[in-house]
Amino acid sequence: MRIQDIADYLHLNSHYVTAIFKQKYNKTPKHYLTEIRIEKAKTYLIDTDYSLQIIANAVGLENPFSFSRLFKSMTGFSPSKYKKVCPNWFE
Repeated sequence: MRIQDIADYLHLNSHYVTAIFKQKYNKTPKHYLTEIRIEKAKTYLIDTDYSLQIIANAVGLENPFSFSRLFKSMTGFSPSKYKKVCPNWFE
């Protein structure tokens, strides 16, 4: 889904929809969606033994390498490092 699709559905300009979203949530729709994707990926990494390809696809990304870069930029950890370290935080 794209912002343009939402704007078209609402009969509004896409820039206006983005501005209203940013005003309400203090982040762009893209950043908001990225945060949701990363949070879901964290759950998959901790709770499953899925491959990075499957996790990337499950959160809406096709390329596991792009997913890994995005995950590291958002969390400070590679997905494999997160999987190893994170369960220890909850013990």
